[in-house]
Formats: sequence, structure tokens, C-alpha cells
Amino acid sequence: MGTGTEGFLLASAGSGAMSSVGAARDSQNKKASLEYQAGIAAQNKRISDISAADALVRGKEEADSSRRDFTNLKSQIKVEQGASGLRSDDVDAVAILVGADIVGLEERGIILDNAEKEAWSKRVDAANFEADSSVLSARASRENPALAGFTSLLGSGMSTAGKWYGAKLSGGTTTTVRN
Repeated sequence: MGTGTEGFLLASAGSGAMSSVGAARDSQNKKASLEYQAGIAAQNKRISDISAADALVRGKEEADSSRRDFTNLKSQIKVEQGASGLRSDDVDAVAILVGADIVGLEERGIILDNAEKEAWSKRVDAANFEADSSVLSARASRENPALAGFTSLLGSGMSTAGKWYGAKLSGGTTTTVRN
């Protein structure tokens, strides 16, 4: 069993070394991927924070526009009331103007509420992205390519040692495996 067994054992050891290098590279690639994903999640958090602030600004602008529209509507109502001969202190005229004020205030409140809901949603997204980024960063920091390579080499070494010992017991070579 001399040369054939030794060749087999050498090939087994070489395969173990290649597996070790492959495991280390896989671990390094996984670490790089996790770091990249953590960076993307952190960037998405910043975008969500900006989007939340933007939602509030847009909501205020839309509410201000709505207020101007209702102010213009009230002016039109007053002009039409005057043209129709309705006095400004008439109960019906006042009721119409007060009704326009109420509808305008309700619409403004709805617009601001919707903006706040959108901003809240974006802030929740930001918090989720921040958590994702933290988890991914932690996982990346725990990834250890050297340990992965060593562990793979150790496993392959144990397998090769077992084969060598088995060959020795069965009457094969007693020489050691050469590197």
C-alpha cells in the first residue's frame, strides 16, 4: 500500500488545504456583503429621516395653500352675496361664511394630520433601517475569515489523520504524510 496510500493521503491533505482557503474566502465575502448591506441600511435610514421632514414641510405648504384657497373662496362668496343684494350682517350670509371657515379649518387639519402620519411612517422606516444596519454590522463584526479557514483546515486534518490511521491499522504504510 506504500505509494498509492501516500498519494491518496497527500491528495486528501491538499484538498483540505484548498477547502480551508475556500472557507476563509467565503467568510471574507460574507463579511464584505454584510458590511455593504449595513451601509445600505444606514443610507436608507438617512433617506427616511429626510423623507419624514419633507412630509411635514409639504403638509404645511399644502395646508397653507388650502387656507389661501378658502380665503379666496370667502372673498368670492362675499362678492356674490353683495351682487345679489344680500347684506353682510344677514344671518344666512354669516352662516355661509362661517360654514366656509369650518370646512377650511377641517381640510387644513386633515392635510396636517395626513402629513404627520406620513412623517411618522417614515420615522418608523428609519428606525427599522437603523436596527437592520446595527444587526448587519454586528453580524459582519462576528464574521472571522481566519477562524473559518482554521476550522476547515482542522476538520480536514482530522479526516486525513483518520484515513492515515486507518491505513496504518490495515497494514498500509507507516510513513507520515509529507507536505
